[in-house]
Amino acid sequence: MNNSRIVSVSAVQASTDQDKPAVEVIIKTEDGAAGVGSVFQALPAGRWNPIYLYDNTCEYNGFGVKTAAGIINGIVAPAIIGLPADCQGEVDAAIKRSLKEVNIPCYVNISAPVSIAALKAGAQAKGLPLYRHVGGQTAFVIPAAGQVAASGSKRYDPAAHSKGNPIYLLTSYGFDSFEEAHYALWETANVYEKLLSKSYSLLVHRGFSLAVPAGKIDHDRKLWELMAEGIDKAGYTGKIGIQADIGANDYYDAETGLYKGLFSAEDKTRDELIALYIEMAKEYPFVILHDPLEENDLGGYAKILEETGIQIVGRDICGTDLDRIKTCINHGSINSVLLSVCSFATVSDAIEVVRYAKTHGVDVMPQNLAGEDMDTADYAVGFSAGTIYESGIDAVGNGLLAIEHEIGPRSRFYGRGGLQGDKFNLV
Repeated sequence: MNNSRIVSVSAVQASTDQDKPAVEVIIKTEDGAAGVGSVFQALPAGRWNPIYLYDNTCEYNGFGVKTAAGIINGIVAPAIIGLPADCQGEVDAAIKRSLKEVNIPCYVNISAPVSIAALKAGAQAKGLPLYRHVGGQTAFVIPAAGQVAASGSKRYDPAAHSKGNPIYLLTSYGFDSFEEAHYALWETANVYEKLLSKSYSLLVHRGFSLAVPAGKIDHDRKLWELMAEGIDKAGYTGKIGIQADIGANDYYDAETGLYKGLFSAEDKTRDELIALYIEMAKEYPFVILHDPLEENDLGGYAKILEETGIQIVGRDICGTDLDRIKTCINHGSINSVLLSVCSFATVSDAIEVVRYAKTHGVDVMPQNLAGEDMDTADYAVGFSAGTIYESGIDAVGNGLLAIEHEIGPRSRFYGRGGLQGDKFNLV
């Protein structure tokens, strides 16, 4: 019988490809299993977003995390050594209790990397792939995924502070397997990128730059038309759609109540923006919208969800705060919650969000955002997510392909059924 008792916990500050370092934790068990958890801040500071502990020294512009790593080594580690790594709830409760006993807030970059390392060590101790450890025997369905098609936040307003949004993606859903959807997405991306490059004299580099700068177009409709044309020319109309990660919160001027520089140079009222979203869903092949309005407009979100009938994903509107997520779901404002597992205090907290969403007719959309990396594929399958952010023809997409092949004949592709909204209800 495997002995998954934790025998060592080690935390260090680690570099990332982002502007902030990560806390990296390695957990080892008595039977030789090991798990690594790495967490850094990706979500901005916000009302419903998690909190992080930083050193506030000259290193890393104040964002060093040696203090957080030290707290793990000195306080959290002794509290979980001896516990079974494959008992996630027990480990997560001990993590939180150890911090509470010394009056340290549950900073995400302290608790989350330990929790995730334990999760992965527990999976290895059991001899299970991570998706099976997370989801059990129900983990056999592969989500619909996408590929970035365009980005750029300063086309119409040089002062815009949104980090690249709106980000448009091509989402592949109308197929019998993820492998078929994966290849169709690759074909469509090739056709579309050639159109984009030729139409606007852009140097298009997949995975590096698909930003459309100022002066090339006067309204994002031009991009929507080009995406629709690319899908049609590739032969996948009705099988591949458009996803828009909008982040409208960053375009909202609270003093005037207007949205500035979003989709075009003209300022837009809330009602004008809602009308535009309805047009997008009706006239173009949009299937998913993220954060279409500022974070306090629950009623506006609900109207967009009802009028468009497509998937409305909440990130800025709810962050990782369970009570806020419940409010958004119960108000009918969203039908999908963006799920960055590394942005929750513990894996158990992420699981609680998944359970609440699923039992209330809402889905989750995992994203590789704050250190998940290849684990994103396992979380998506383990949580039976209908869609996943990006992950169509990148490294995570390759991970989903591998999982589909590993599961074999029992595997299923969510496809159209994975999309939320009345427009996609199967009859």
